[in-house]
Amino acid sequence: MLIDFGSAVALATFALLSFWPPTERAHVFNLPVGGGLILAGFLRSSATSVPAAAQNHIMLGLLVLMLAILPSRSNLPPRRWRELLART
Repeated sequence: MLIDFGSAVALATFALLSFWPPTERAHVFNLPVGGGLILAGFLRSSATSVPAAAQNHIMLGLLVLMLAILPSRSNLPPRRWRELLART
C-alpha cells in the first residue's frame, strides 16, 4: 500500500536528518506521520470489524508518536547534569 511505503520513507528520512547537528530536531516531524498512520488505521476499519492491517497501522502510529517525542540525545544525561559533572 502507498501509505506504508510513504510512511517508511518519511520516517527514515527524518530519523537520518536528526543525526545531523543543524537538523537535530527533525525527528519531531515524525509526529504527523504517526498521526497519519493512526488515521489510516481508523479509516480502514468499520464499526463491526478491524482488519489486521488497520490494527497494524494504529499500533505503529502509536509507537511512532511515542518515539518521536524523545530528544535526539536521549542516551545522555540532561545538560545541567553534564555541566555539573564537568565542573567536578
